[in-house]
Formats: sequence, structure tokens, C-alpha cells
Amino acid sequence: MEVPKTSAAGYALKAFCDANKPLYQLTTTLLASTWTGSSAPYINIITDSCIENYDVGFDLNNPTTAQVNAFDLARLKGSGTVDNVATFKAYGVKPTIDIPVILQIGGR
Repeated sequence: MEVPKTSAAGYALKAFCDANKPLYQLTTTLLASTWTGSSAPYINIITDSCIENYDVGFDLNNPTTAQVNAFDLARLKGSGTVDNVATFKAYGVKPTIDIPVILQIGGR
């Protein structure tokens, strides 16, 4: 559920995000089924209310050997954030398995 940025809850969430940067981390998964594109770069997006125009770093989260290999072959790069969305691009092989990641969100 998206919280309107103009509501009291939206302002409170923004204050929470600002107060916790750069400590805010989001544990998520880049799902194999959500990569788009027929050739590189393939695109995958993650949506979260604390991403809003912040810098986002990422790393693998307790991956299997197969997930590490898929990550390496994909040559993943974060390509920016805007309006609660972080975009990732795979410049190599399109991942065919899910890749668990931790996003480090913070800083402007």
C-alpha cells in the first residue's frame, strides 16, 4: 500500500526514512520472473516507500553458490532511484534464478 506523501502518515514515514539514513536496509529479492527486455541491459525494479530519490547500494543476502554465479554472470548495476523505485540493470546474462539482495538506502 502506497502512503500519500501529503498525508500525516506520509510525512511521518518521510521523517522516519530521513532519520534512519543511511541505516535503512531493505531485504528483498530480484525475481527471475520480473526481469524485462529481450537483450541486455535487462531491467528489474524494486519499489519501497523509503527509496524516494536516495542513493541505494546493494549486496547479496546469504546467497547460494548458484545465486552468486547468476549475480556475477548478470553483471548487475543499480541505475538510479526515483519516486520509491530502484532500478537495476543486468548488462550480462539475464538471471534465470531469484537473487536475494540487501539494499542500503540513504544519503541524498
